Amino acid sequence: MTENDSNNPNGQQAPQQPGAQQPGFQHTPNAQQPQQPGMPQQPGFQQPIPSDAATAPHATNSTIPNAAGPAQGNAPSPEKKKKSKWKIVVIVIVALAVLGLIGQCGSPQNQSGGTSQSSNAASTQQSAQEDEAAKQQAEQAAQEERERQEAQAIQTARNNLQVAVDRCAAYLAEDWTPESFQALTTSLALANETLANTNSTAAELTSAQSAVEAAEAGLAQAFKPENYAAVAYTDVARNPDSYMGQKLVFTGKVLQVVEGTTEIDIRIATDGAYDDVVFVGYSPDLLGGTRVLEDDSVTVYGTCVGLYTYTSTLGASISLPGMYADQVVIN
Repeated sequence: MTENDSNNPNGQQAPQQPGAQQPGFQHTPNAQQPQQPGMPQQPGFQQPIPSDAATAPHATNSTIPNAAGPAQGNAPSPEKKKKSKWKIVVIVIVALAVLGLIGQCGSPQNQSGGTSQSSNAASTQQSAQEDEAAKQQAEQAAQEERERQEAQAIQTARNNLQVAVDRCAAYLAEDWTPESFQALTTSLALANETLANTNSTAAELTSAQSAVEAAEAGLAQAFKPENYAAVAYTDVARNPDSYMGQKLVFTGKVLQVVEGTTEIDIRIATDGAYDDVVFVGYSPDLLGGTRVLEDDSVTVYGTCVGLYTYTSTLGASISLPGMYADQVVIN
């Protein structure tokens, strides 16, 4: 019970003096807001507003305190709360977007650097791929050129070997010594096998050609007396160079023998005297070790070498018709 209740024992409210404010209460004219539909009555005291409160000069903006909390009219509605939450969400999203844009715009160098690095990496990879492709093309071209050159070398070697084989195939056995002609026959057989092999290399073809040509060079003509001409000594002595290279035959007496390791030289007198002498040289292997002695009568078959000049034991220069013997027959 307040002080006013004690002064008013009948429980009637004492009339408020004009301009006086009831202690402990704030009177607000028309402060009560209409109750929201479906909302429960807020707890607390609701001070009745007297009819003359509207004329109170100091109660225009006064509020009545509520012991349990604010009045119904001051609490935010659920719709307002939802709108407020959405506004916060939108503001946060906008702020994040703005910060992102600021970050992107604020670091153009980083963006440019990243783009440049990516571009450089792509360019480097493309350049490496192009270099590898160019390298492979160069290697393929080089391989094709090597194969072309090898095929050309093989064909050239094959043609050269065929020419040598055809030339040597025309030789007759009776024209050559058995040993030399057998060597040629063996080389020709190997050459024909090399030609028949389609996989023969240029080196193999060239080796076969060398063997054939070596056997050809080693051919020794078979001795045939009918192939040598008997001419007068005076004709050869008068014009020795005109008989150079011709096959001649002479018979006479051995006047002198000079034996060497690579050649044996003899002088023979075709008429038995010292006036018609022929100088003859031959290989030590020609007679198989048989020696020719002075005063032997011999017949020599050989090739004329023209005029031969030598120095005698007395220091005199002597010129004679010369020949290299293919055969020496001791009579």
